[in-house]
Amino acid sequence: MQHFLEWSDGDPLDHIDEILLQFESEHGGNEQAKKAVTGSALQKLVKVLVEDGVNTLNEQYDVNLGCTSDTVLKRANLPSNLQLVKRNLLVDYGEYGCHLPDADVVVYRRENNAVLCIVSCKKSLRDRLKQTAYWKLKLQQSPITTHVRVCLVTPDPDRELVQPHQPPRKNYAIANVDLDAAYLLRSDVASHGIVKHFSSFENDLRIWSGGGGG
Repeated sequence: MQHFLEWSDGDPLDHIDEILLQFESEHGGNEQAKKAVTGSALQKLVKVLVEDGVNTLNEQYDVNLGCTSDTVLKRANLPSNLQLVKRNLLVDYGEYGCHLPDADVVVYRRENNAVLCIVSCKKSLRDRLKQTAYWKLKLQQSPITTHVRVCLVTPDPDRELVQPHQPPRKNYAIANVDLDAAYLLRSDVASHGIVKHFSSFENDLRIWSGGGGG
């Protein structure tokens, strides 16, 4: 977070990949350990950004949203409201029980504890985009969760989503067909449908929540 706050070369949201690389270079250990550290840093950053957007919407529009995460919802002795949020997000595997989808951030309506969207952050897409798309498909299978939007936030260092490709690449196709939104933390993204700059997140959330304003 300190690297993000101290970044002075333009909007830090447009340079997340560079900030993470700098952050990674300053930590010792093997490559796997470095990636774990930067992945955790990205999760914390995205959580703060989403919470800021939710707080802004709550202040400016007639909405009452809250944030949590799958990590919190897996804890024992949850308060009653989060117990209901968890119930409204569980995926039923029949005889194998009910399980929570992977969600770095869960945005829900405080008035009825209904889940509005889940946000997954990935430093690099590779095969991990498929994990996010999988949860979207599973959530669509139940009338309780079919309305839940599934979003991805990524700096996309390999530029797989930055602009349309011909023919379309696999991850580009998955993002546009199987997700509700893919938000890029970089300046050179050409917004096209599902794929857009992270600055669009707040407005999308306002629309999904039914908030007023233009």
